[in-house]
Amino acid sequence: MDIKKETEDKINQLEGLDYQIARMKYMENKSYKVIASDLGKSYGYIRNISSKNNKMINFKRI
Repeated sequence: MDIKKETEDKINQLEGLDYQIARMKYMENKSYKVIASDLGKSYGYIRNISSKNNKMINFKRI
């Protein structure tokens, strides 16, 4: 399976803020700092949510 398609399928399993963060990070290639600014959240909060998402949907670092 194509990596981009696989990543998109995994992101689509998420909802709400989890989905927004994962989509911005992995599909739009935005940094956590930019994501935090765009969403009006703290950098640390975005990192925590992203870490939880990565474990939940088994993202592997590339």
